[in-house]
Amino acid sequence: MNPHRPPPTWTRLELEVLRALSVQVKYLTTEQIARGWCDMGNHADESSECVIESLRRSGLMEEETIEVYETPRPTQPLLEWTPGDPPPTAGQLHQLADLLATRWSQQLRAVQVFRASREAANVFGATTGEGKDRSSDWSHDLLISEVLLRYRAARPADVKDWSGESFVPKRGLTIDGMKDPDAFLIGAGRSERIIEIGGTYSGEHLQALREQGAGGAARR
Repeated sequence: MNPHRPPPTWTRLELEVLRALSVQVKYLTTEQIARGWCDMGNHADESSECVIESLRRSGLMEEETIEVYETPRPTQPLLEWTPGDPPPTAGQLHQLADLLATRWSQQLRAVQVFRASREAANVFGATTGEGKDRSSDWSHDLLISEVLLRYRAARPADVKDWSGESFVPKRGLTIDGMKDPDAFLIGAGRSERIIEIGGTYSGEHLQALREQGAGGAARR
């Protein structure tokens, strides 16, 4: 199989799921694939199990079992900021830091997840990202997937512009402990929106992240 040309026998749904795992997020569960793709619109006649089996047989999807913390599904952003608006105060950022520090429950559960193989990532010019072995990282990654599903349901026109952290070139920041945001909505060659799930960050770290999103990375 030519890794640069998807086989014509792939269905549109299979391509959509494969692109999501290669370009937009790192992991999806069977339930997320069903809820975000198979149960929507013209795909109702295709089951998530059939999609997964087809992509696994082709060597384009890999299976893994991870342990994640129980986390409520997101319903709205914890904080939004638009350039030109007043920046959040130090007090607001410290309150957000306290909320993020207590977001994960202490109860772990084993979850079967699927990710794009290296060959699948090559099809889309992406990378498979760095391997992780911490439940907090896995929980973080599945929460990003939940936000993507929220966009698919509420803002489907924006989904085509969604690029995950591993798909977008690094910004070369020198801020200690800083990283790129978890997702970008890229339109007309520039980031129209950035999405950050947030970890155990201090208020000062959140402020540095906001400054990065406001253009600080480009000025460095």
